[in-house]
Amino acid sequence: MRSRGWTGWADLIPPERWSVYQRFLQNAILRRITFALGGACATATHTGCWRDTNDMDIYILPADRERVVELTEQIGLKDIHGQYPYEHDWTYRATDGNVIVEAIWCMRNHRADVDPEWLERSTEADLRAMKIRIAPPEEMIWAKLYVLMRERCDWPDILNYLYYCAAGLDWQHLVDRLGEDAPLLGAVLSVFSWISPDRGATIPEWVWQKLGLRVPQITLVDDNLRHALLLSTRNWYGPMSEGSRLEKSR
Repeated sequence: MRSRGWTGWADLIPPERWSVYQRFLQNAILRRITFALGGACATATHTGCWRDTNDMDIYILPADRERVVELTEQIGLKDIHGQYPYEHDWTYRATDGNVIVEAIWCMRNHRADVDPEWLERSTEADLRAMKIRIAPPEEMIWAKLYVLMRERCDWPDILNYLYYCAAGLDWQHLVDRLGEDAPLLGAVLSVFSWISPDRGATIPEWVWQKLGLRVPQITLVDDNLRHALLLSTRNWYGPMSEGSRLEKSR
C-alpha cells in the first residue's frame, strides 16, 4: 500500500502529456501565480490511488484567473469552450488538442470558493524536479461533497480520502468549512462507517456526535469491507493490502 505523500504518480504520466503540464507549471511559477494541484493528482498524493486522466486541475484565486488565461494562450493552449461548452464563471479549460489544463477558482454552485486559506494550507511536493503545492485533503473533501449528480458523483473519491487520511484530517477545519452543509459530511460518514467500521473508529468521537451519528465500533470480522461487495466487486480503496477478500473478488 502506498503511503500518503506519494508522488510517484507523476512518473506514470506519458512524456508527451507531461511536457504540456510541465510547461504550464513552470510558467505559472515564473509568473508567481499562487496555485495548488487538485483533481486526480491531489487524490493520488493523499491516498496513493492513481486514476489516469487526460487533464490536470489546478486551484487558483479568483483574482488570478485572467493571468492564467493569458499564460495558457502564451504557451499555445486554447479554450475548449467552442468545442465543449462549459460555464466560465467558475473554471477555465484550455487544451493543445489532446491534453487539458483546468484552472478552478470556485465550485459550480459557488458554495466552496477557493480562498487564500485553501492555498496556504496546501503542502509542497517534489514532482520531477519541481516543487509544486498540492491541495489539502480537507479542501478536496469539501469540494467533492457537492459533486453528486446523475452523470457524476465524487463521493467514492471521498470514501478513499477517509480510508487513507481520516486519522490525520483537521476535522474541526472541515466542519467549519461546511457550516450548515455539514449534513452532507454526515451522509458520507454514515456510508463509510458501514463499509469500513474499523477506519471509521479512527475519526474523533466528537465528529460523530456533532453530526448526530453513532460512533462506529471496531469489528472482530476478518474483512470488514464485506459490505463494499454489495455495492461493487471492484476495489473501493485502490492498492489495498495483499490478501484482502475484496481484492481477491476482482
